[in-house]
Amino acid sequence: MARVRIVLLVLLLLALAACSSPAPELQVTLVGLDGTSHTLSVAEAIKEIPVASGEAGFVKSTGAVSGPYELEGLPVLALLDRVGGLPEGTGLEVEASDGYLMTLSHSQVRGQVLTYDGQGKAGPMGELALVLTHERDGEVGFDGAPRLAYLGDEVAYTDGHFWVRDVETLRVVPDAGDWSVTITGPETYLLDRGAYQSLATCPSGDHVNYTYELQEADGTSHLYEGVPLWVLLSTADGAGYEGSHFRFNDALAREGYTVRITSRDGQVAELDSMLVMRNQNVMVAHLRDGESLAEAIYPLRLVGSEVPADAMIGGIVAIEMVDLP
Repeated sequence: MARVRIVLLVLLLLALAACSSPAPELQVTLVGLDGTSHTLSVAEAIKEIPVASGEAGFVKSTGAVSGPYELEGLPVLALLDRVGGLPEGTGLEVEASDGYLMTLSHSQVRGQVLTYDGQGKAGPMGELALVLTHERDGEVGFDGAPRLAYLGDEVAYTDGHFWVRDVETLRVVPDAGDWSVTITGPETYLLDRGAYQSLATCPSGDHVNYTYELQEADGTSHLYEGVPLWVLLSTADGAGYEGSHFRFNDALAREGYTVRITSRDGQVAELDSMLVMRNQNVMVAHLRDGESLAEAIYPLRLVGSEVPADAMIGGIVAIEMVDLP
């Protein structure tokens, strides 16, 4: 019996040691516009850079509000000073440990983003500070840290797609600017670059990048990357959402409607809802050969193996569901 007690005691001590082991050290890699790279410990950076603190929360693309939380973190602009800062004409690419990517424009990095109230109602553009947080509600190294957030003098609520979690790399890149596409159906959704990137790089669900190699009219071949059109339609087709993901309205698509895509120069492409429904071969691309689209077709282009050649228009500014049942 004594031997059993000793074994149990040893197992208990081992379990306690495992529970009390320190959390992995938080680190972030900074990459400047010239390629200069610097990996630093968040704990060490806190000793050298004044920490920002405040209350903030975020609004998911579905409209749900999270927070507010008491946050502490390092101002991103101060971190970037270590690799040459954020020159005019540049933006910031943020990469998470799971491969999720988000690119912020120069003005967004400097805190000029849309704010919301505690009920998720849109308010004015804010003058906030982008912060890499390491502490939430008194917990250092919380699940998801280090995580981006926007802090202000008062409680700030901003779009959830900016709140990248498990940040691994902050990379200064040429500024691609911001854009928006209006998606209209039973509901209306304003898709901006941040929301699109959130859909395109989401590591779970149907929000994944697809590719399509297109032979252009001049005979050259290019690899396009994007998300299926039906994923974008799910933001406005009235099916609601499950968790943090929009659901596609299959029933409405089967009843039949027309998807009308309009370009900046007035071109129009129309597709039947049954062709678009859960079809990964009808996609809206944002990259060509790994780069942003050329100015003539920026920011998005309709492509795919099941898209008629004359419907592969670029410079998309609006997507509408018309002739609804």
